[in-house]
Amino acid sequence: MPVATGERIHDRIEFRELFESQAVDIIQPDVGHIGGIWETRKLAATAETHYMLVAPHNVGGPVLTAASLQVGFTSPNFKILEHFNDFADAEIKKVVKGAPQVNPEDGCFHLSDAPGLGVELDVDAAAEFPQQQARFDLWAEGWEQRKPKGTQ
Repeated sequence: MPVATGERIHDRIEFRELFESQAVDIIQPDVGHIGGIWETRKLAATAETHYMLVAPHNVGGPVLTAASLQVGFTSPNFKILEHFNDFADAEIKKVVKGAPQVNPEDGCFHLSDAPGLGVELDVDAAAEFPQQQARFDLWAEGWEQRKPKGTQ
């Protein structure tokens, strides 16, 4: 059974023990915690030399999804991208224009042809929705079936 880890490792150097011991099959760096796209790409390249896949940890919203997709689209050892944006509050759609969406026809993200990450943050709209505390009980029965507010 493949083993994956790394979403709580916040420094590329901390992954060294995993590489040296071949302790995992898939690393899960978080682009928002590890130091951005470039640092994550270096980590993915190192993982490739150890025959490991990379599956970025991603629960930070559409901008982090767009950044994580850049890593994925440029890494030959990319496995899959964790994606929770479907469960985000509806207000987030007002704050980020061009947010990556899963294509319902093939279940995949597609590379944006827009400049940069392909998203545009509306700072004024963001000010209307201050950060709120979110909590998921990952041990509660049916937690994975949660749905965005306002849906059935």
